[in-house]
Amino acid sequence: MRLVVVSNRLGVTANLKPDGGVEFKESAGGLASALNSYFMTEKYKELNIEDFLWVGWPGIEIPAEKHVEVRERLLKDYKSWPVFLPEKIMDRFYSGFCNRTVWPLFHYFPMMTTYEQHHWECYNDVNNFFASSLSEILKPDDIIWIHDYQLMLLPAMLREFFSDAAIGYFHHIPFPSYEIFRLLPGAWREKIMRGLLGADLTGFHTVDYTHHFLRCASRITNLENSFGKMLYHNRIMKADTFPIGIEFDKFNDAARRDDVQAEIDLLRPSFAGKKIILSIDRLDYTKGIANRLKGFRAFLEKHHELHEKIIMISIVVPSRVKVPQYQALKKQVDELVGEINGKFGSVDWTPLVYRYKSISFAHLAALYILSDIAMVTPLRDGMNLVAKEYLACKKSESGVLILSEMAGAANELTDAVIMNPNNTESYVDAIETALGMDYQERKIRLDNMRARICQYSVIKWAEDFIGGLIEIYNEQRGLNSKYLDEARRFELTSSYSAAHKRLILLDYDGTLVNFVKDPEKAVPGDSLILLLKKLADDEKNNIVIISGRGRSALQKWLGGLKINFVAEHGAWIKNINQQWRPTVDLKTDWKKSVIKLMSKYCGRLAGSFIEEKDFAVAWHYRASDSELARARANELASALAPLIKGNDINMLKGKCVIEVRTSKANKCSGALEFIKANKYDFIFFAGDDATDEDLFNALDDGAYTIKIGAEQTAARFNLINPAGLLDFLGRLADLSNEDAAM
Repeated sequence: MRLVVVSNRLGVTANLKPDGGVEFKESAGGLASALNSYFMTEKYKELNIEDFLWVGWPGIEIPAEKHVEVRERLLKDYKSWPVFLPEKIMDRFYSGFCNRTVWPLFHYFPMMTTYEQHHWECYNDVNNFFASSLSEILKPDDIIWIHDYQLMLLPAMLREFFSDAAIGYFHHIPFPSYEIFRLLPGAWREKIMRGLLGADLTGFHTVDYTHHFLRCASRITNLENSFGKMLYHNRIMKADTFPIGIEFDKFNDAARRDDVQAEIDLLRPSFAGKKIILSIDRLDYTKGIANRLKGFRAFLEKHHELHEKIIMISIVVPSRVKVPQYQALKKQVDELVGEINGKFGSVDWTPLVYRYKSISFAHLAALYILSDIAMVTPLRDGMNLVAKEYLACKKSESGVLILSEMAGAANELTDAVIMNPNNTESYVDAIETALGMDYQERKIRLDNMRARICQYSVIKWAEDFIGGLIEIYNEQRGLNSKYLDEARRFELTSSYSAAHKRLILLDYDGTLVNFVKDPEKAVPGDSLILLLKKLADDEKNNIVIISGRGRSALQKWLGGLKINFVAEHGAWIKNINQQWRPTVDLKTDWKKSVIKLMSKYCGRLAGSFIEEKDFAVAWHYRASDSELARARANELASALAPLIKGNDINMLKGKCVIEVRTSKANKCSGALEFIKANKYDFIFFAGDDATDEDLFNALDDGAYTIKIGAEQTAARFNLINPAGLLDFLGRLADLSNEDAAM
């Protein structure tokens, strides 16, 4: 197997030299650093992955005449495959929908979000181009790992090219609540959601983000999940939590490096006798830089006794310098820095040391080691690795981490001083708490957090995700192994042709026809009527429609055909050319109280309704709001439990329906009446839900049983949907016609 990593940018960046040549250097950024570290360890080989390939944009527009050369060099030297796109398109893509729509909205800044159709179209185009480029190089056994919000449409697009591929997606920024996500135009949010659902495994940094995703999936696609697993397009997909780590050893051993020690020696004299507060951020409104500076200003105003005894070092790394919002933020930060130093500073003391620049690893590690307090206080952040880097550097030094509760890392680093970045007093309180903490408490907190990040490093994160992807993929393959493929179809059709007496049992809803919101509209089409007629006209066949529907609907829709019926899950049976008859002497005095209770819940859930049958009552909620419907269904099921006890009735929770029916009748008992009536040398049964499992189990191993849908089942085979079943039944009908013609 080969691991194919796909991201907006490659792990290396190309640069054009003055002489026209192309050079490469390692890309900056958390993802590039994290994955490069993982690849260097070759840990992926422990998962039986033999090699890897990184696919992405090389960072600049490469002249067409150099495409072959660049591709060959990247493949040979860096195991990378470039996606060649014009710089103008990538700029419009990245600066447009990615960072003017997704970035602010997913970070809970809706007022900064724009909704431009041309940005959305460009986003679609770039995702499509990535899919096309990948289709040229992917192999059947590749494991594909797609990264981050720039490529949310890509999983579903790749699924169109490679329906059986192992596809994973990891989301590195917050995934918002449904109330925020729904601010996207309907067509956009649906396509994004369906794009993400194209993956076998979708990963997030925190449990909250995972839950938000599952809730959005439920509201938009009406999918239900069980422990994060969902059945989408008859394929299992899973959403799970994988908090990303860092290269712990790199930061833990930083003090041993000569360049780091040189920086420490250079900085230490200027820090003597002072408490150092460190903050390091990329210039972004999500990082709460201005709020933090205002909090520090409030602290200085309150604590005059600490003037000249404390310094805040604020490192701000330039980012998106062309975007007006970032230019405005830079201006605001500059003004605050000037105000604080002008108001509180002196000739001998600069309370706020501000640097607007990128810094080297050596300088960064030295600052981590020497700082007494690290303030990591974003307004919203997917994870934030600065907090973990700071802790990893504190091998022999003490320190306190002040951490925003809005950072994903706060879920793990619970021994930090957790604060709310939206309130100025919270900054003051947090700094006071950090400064007042005794050595023993600082050490205990630090050791606890260091143990956590040491145990769950970036290597462990990558191993967990890839291992999880392989696991869910293998589970899907286990289901696919029961799929009625061509070889099994041949076996089944051969048995059908050789048989002299056949029993064909067919469920209706979800098996012969697709589910619809209004059950009354699930009328069989002309093609289905013709298909059933062809099968029924074969004298060797005995056709039984075995359904949970009431007898009136079945009679109305299919009564003109030469077929048998089992209605209401076995409560009624009708043989060909005979009248309907109940299977047992059934009482219905319980219906009144059940209908009364269900009517109450109809009032509590718009779109739900009651279907009264002769010996059953069903509460349908397929047309209702999916999330509220599930809650109401659980409530109704609990309320029905006392009514059911001791009344010879039971409750069935089906697909968007709760049905109360007599316990003396079921599909299994209804079908057995036909099985016992004749000696058949071919038995076939197709069904789609829990009510059919009893019959799948009851039929002997010689029967051909088919589950419609990719779910765990006692049936021998699976077919994806009703269309697949109708296609196969059509093949059987053609065989019957051929026999008749002979």
